[in-house]
Amino acid sequence: MKINKEYLKRLLLYLKPYWKRIVLSFIAMIIVGALTSLTAYLIKPVLDKIFIAKDKKMLILLPFAVMATYFFKGLFTYIQSYQTMYVAENVLFNIRNQIFKHIINLPIGFFEKFHTSELLSRVLNDTERLQYTIAKVMPEAIREFFTIVFLFIVIYTIDFKLALISTIVFPIAIYPIVKFGKDMKKLGRKRQISIANITTLIQESFFNIRLIKGFITEDKETEKFLKKSHEFLNINLKSFRISEITSPLMEFIGSLGIAFLIWFGGLLVFRGTISVGGFFSFMAGLFLLYRPFKTIAKASNSINSSVGAIERVFYILDTKPTQEIKPNGYVFDGVKDSIIFDHVSFTYDGTKYALKDINLKVEAKTIVAFVGESGGGKTTLMDLIPRFYDPTEGKILIDGIDIR
Repeated sequence: MKINKEYLKRLLLYLKPYWKRIVLSFIAMIIVGALTSLTAYLIKPVLDKIFIAKDKKMLILLPFAVMATYFFKGLFTYIQSYQTMYVAENVLFNIRNQIFKHIINLPIGFFEKFHTSELLSRVLNDTERLQYTIAKVMPEAIREFFTIVFLFIVIYTIDFKLALISTIVFPIAIYPIVKFGKDMKKLGRKRQISIANITTLIQESFFNIRLIKGFITEDKETEKFLKKSHEFLNINLKSFRISEITSPLMEFIGSLGIAFLIWFGGLLVFRGTISVGGFFSFMAGLFLLYRPFKTIAKASNSINSSVGAIERVFYILDTKPTQEIKPNGYVFDGVKDSIIFDHVSFTYDGTKYALKDINLKVEAKTIVAFVGESGGGKTTLMDLIPRFYDPTEGKILIDGIDIR
């Protein structure tokens, strides 16, 4: 799971104004992790003190302890979820506004390079995916990480040898997360591009519906859409296969370790090395470890898929305007004297000239008609006046003032 460090730093800047809420969320995550582990540990006194030792005092205290544990776990889970959602929604609000403001101020050439549907995908889909990662995926992964830490403390406290044996299986279980995570990152990028391509095709088809009807190309357009949809389907199915195989594989690897632990733990119970309550509390801790590892595995895949969205968002924000807007420029109030093209040349791609060494003077309050074949440069000439583009060479003067 690799993400450009510069992008990560910039993403953290969006989170910085909400650091208090993030700290509160982290505290809530730690408490939830600790309380989840406590539910496993409470099994030991429930079995040993109530059902085996028949301790009446514990019969009264432990049910209240269990209820209190789950009450506070639910409370702090709510606090954590609300805080992270609040931060994520505000980050989404800020990024979406910034990217729209940035795009709307870019020159016409940018909009010719990127199709409208692709820009829509970046403003809406990519930012939405980023918001989901911040609000849901990352907080759950961090919370489950704390849960894993506390559960390991519980199982090592109950029996060190059993815990040491159980730890061996977890590095093996981590391998699928690393392997499939790389694949999910690539598929995440392909998926976002595929969505943009489909959106582009739909928009072009609906916009040019008269041409499609006039030339009877409905079947051709349908075939093109089917091809793009099929590509998107294959990407989603492959992503689904990778995502869904992770959990069963981890389950199987975990079952091998659990089967051995039941056998070995049973021997320890027979020898009196560990109590019945201690063994069942230990096993409960192990079973509770499964969900956090499964969540982190899925989170890893989801975060890798989101890396492409993050890169696409910042790519747009990093696109620099090609035109310089001077803050102390003149306010245009109509042409008073003339418009002059002084040795103006222009090229779109830096190689082929659309206009070459144009010298022209148009007096105020006169009408001039430009006539010529398509592609002769008439539209380009007009686009230079309102500065949709700037001349590659030369300058344009309105009332003797360079329009730049």
